[in-house]
Amino acid sequence: MAGIPSARVHATGECRSVVEEGDGRVMPAQWAHGVMWAPAPVPVTPWRGQESWTLDGLPKSIRLIALPGHSPGHVGVLVDDALRGQELLHIGDAIHHHTQLTRTAPPAVEAFAVSVQHDATAGLRTRRLLAELVGEGSVRLVNSHDPEPVDRTGQPGTAWHHGAERC
Repeated sequence: MAGIPSARVHATGECRSVVEEGDGRVMPAQWAHGVMWAPAPVPVTPWRGQESWTLDGLPKSIRLIALPGHSPGHVGVLVDDALRGQELLHIGDAIHHHTQLTRTAPPAVEAFAVSVQHDATAGLRTRRLLAELVGEGSVRLVNSHDPEPVDRTGQPGTAWHHGAERC
C-alpha cells in the first residue's frame, strides 16, 4: 500500500488486526507509511453463502466478499455491473494460477499456494466455490497473480488484471 500513500484501505476487522498486530506473514514495510483505514465495512446479505460487506463512500454495487483460506480476513471485491448484466469478482490471492480451479496446477504453483495458505480447509472450500462460478459462467473472475482469468471452458480468457495485494 505504500505505493498509493493516500488510499483509504477497506478491510475486514480480522484482516485489519493482522496488519496492525502482525502475524509473521505481514511485511511491515508494506504498511509503514501509515495506513488510512476506511470505516469498518457494513455486513449485508450473504452473497452465494459467503459473508458480504458494503464499503463506506462507495456504491452498493461494490462489496467485499469473504474468500477465506489465504490469509485471516481474506476477501474479494465484487462489482455488480448492472448495465452489462454481469458481476466481476476480483479474488485477490484465493488462487495463484487459473489451473487451480479447473485441473491440477503445475507442481511449483501448488507448492507455493500451500506454503502461503493460512487455512487449507477454508481455502479448499473457497476454490470449490470459485470453480462453480467458472462452470456457471455467471461471474467474471480475476486475481492478483495470474494474468489469464478463467472462462467457462476452464481455459484462460481475456479480462482486466490487477496485481494489488489485499487481505
